Amino acid sequence: KPIDSLQDFAEDVKLFIDKLNLKKFSLMGWSMGGGVAMQFTANHPTFVEKLILVESVGMKGYPIFKKDINGQPIVSSLVKTKEEIAQDPVQIAPVLDAIKNMNKLYYRTVWNLLIYTHNQPEPDRYEKYLDDMLTQRNFVDVNYALITFNISDEHNGVVEGNKQIHHIKAPTLVIQGDRDYVVPQVVGEELAKHLPNAELKILEDCGHSPFIDCLDVFIKHVEDWLDNK
Repeated sequence: KPIDSLQDFAEDVKLFIDKLNLKKFSLMGWSMGGGVAMQFTANHPTFVEKLILVESVGMKGYPIFKKDINGQPIVSSLVKTKEEIAQDPVQIAPVLDAIKNMNKLYYRTVWNLLIYTHNQPEPDRYEKYLDDMLTQRNFVDVNYALITFNISDEHNGVVEGNKQIHHIKAPTLVIQGDRDYVVPQVVGEELAKHLPNAELKILEDCGHSPFIDCLDVFIKHVEDWLDNK
């Protein structure tokens, strides 16, 4: 079944929660998972006591810009369809080729440039991560879900906002690395500004994956915040 929205992932989370018979809990989401966590919390506000967003996509999703002949983004022109996404020559098509050809070296190179900017996983663990990445079969669908995610009050250039950000009442910790090359710091700042009960924590010398770049610091901030809220 194709994925069309982060709502689809949020519904999967709800099925998991129901299976465990959980009624009250703290919810954490990383990167795209932050959008899923926000969507779940907006859908089911009574379930989520505390929300933690780690290097999360923004309330207006994650845009993909069309590219010029040099492969540079055209900031005034957004990709809007799955067909356009699949044809993107920089962010999407090379990844689809890497998945098709099981090109682990490509993935390692990209992740070293964008994700693991300060530290890298242990070699054995890194190999397992790469093996798992190459199993993905919904890359275009996921990116479509990201460009059409918009819980704000405004149009994001692709879809109108559904204003569901106002349904999120839980105390929220927004964690943002100052060396995140995937989600700019301004995205975390915007989330903390517009979520009604949010606090922003900037992690120094930390990129998109604080679990690798600064695990001890990350754990301390999360535990301290959970204990004090």
